Amino acid sequence: MFVDAWLPRAAARHPGRPAVNAMTYAELLERASGRVPPAGARVGIALPPGEEFAVALHACLLGGALAVPLDLRLTEAEWPATDVRWGEHEAGAVQERHDLDAPAILVHTSGTTSAPKPVHLTYGNWLWSALGSAVALGLDQEERWLCTLPLSHVGGLSILLRSAIYGTTAIVHERFDTERVLAELRRPDGPTIVSLVPTTLARLMDAGLREP
Repeated sequence: MFVDAWLPRAAARHPGRPAVNAMTYAELLERASGRVPPAGARVGIALPPGEEFAVALHACLLGGALAVPLDLRLTEAEWPATDVRWGEHEAGAVQERHDLDAPAILVHTSGTTSAPKPVHLTYGNWLWSALGSAVALGLDQEERWLCTLPLSHVGGLSILLRSAIYGTTAIVHERFDTERVLAELRRPDGPTIVSLVPTTLARLMDAGLREP
């Protein structure tokens, strides 16, 4: 089953809307389209969370390449296990449709109980996750989702991808900072939703966050 590619669709409908931080959908599409790798390539993304990461990720999705976000927190001893090869690549072609059965992103499990394992997630996996979130939480076209989670794992990636699928805004911080997040949440034009883990929620509560 094929669906219209998410980023071109969002850029056509909301070209001036912020996609990631201050970068609009039109800007994100233009930049990602200029960096498309060949279809079927496996592309490691070794970038901190932010606009440049989003450009690299969407470039892979536009070209049908497999994106492999790398955890920049890996130790020196762990890096060889990623089998990274740095270098240039030939330009690929923008694909206007996504095959829901095709692998989109390779992520690694957290490794809490054993060695991290690679998992291929398809375009369909991400789409159904986004649709399930919309059903569970509702969907506001003015939604601004704050992401302070690592983009090398599913939690953070889901925010970037569902925002593109919805055509809404992702606000991405490079790392969690209690005071910065608290100030962001208190802004009148700040995030409408945020994803947290228990530890970061506790830090915000200790710093003075209360229910609206």
